[in-house]
Amino acid sequence: MVRVHDGKAELLTDLDNEADTITIETDRFSTYAIVWQDVADADGGIVRVRVENGGNKESGGKDNEPKTGDATPIELAVTLSMIAGFTYLLLYFADRRRGMTEGTKKELISHLVAWGKRGGRIRRYLALAAIFILLVYNHSIGKKPAQNGKRFMENK
Repeated sequence: MVRVHDGKAELLTDLDNEADTITIETDRFSTYAIVWQDVADADGGIVRVRVENGGNKESGGKDNEPKTGDATPIELAVTLSMIAGFTYLLLYFADRRRGMTEGTKKELISHLVAWGKRGGRIRRYLALAAIFILLVYNHSIGKKPAQNGKRFMENK
């Protein structure tokens, strides 16, 4: 095995005596290459060494992906992000006349605070999350247009 790190090539030797595996130890993230030398067998012919990957679970799993030990559920995070994005777009293009006024917002928040205080820790966290979502919605896209401007323009 050859490791190329910072432009310098270094030969790494196999640490086990198994003919079917190559075992190395390294402490660097570098470029690695498998190299071999043709050797003569007892009859004087050349023996060619071939390296294969069977695609089984022990050799890296599906699509020859290496085992990294990272168990992060990427699919879940991507799905939740897409749902959040689509929800934002739906709310953004929704009819703005159905938004909420400041009075409605304050009333909903006071009800959520009272509901959270009546329960335990989980209920408080749920109330806090609901208040956060309500405020994000209201301050980004859910505000109802002020009626004062219309009344002022009608009186002129």
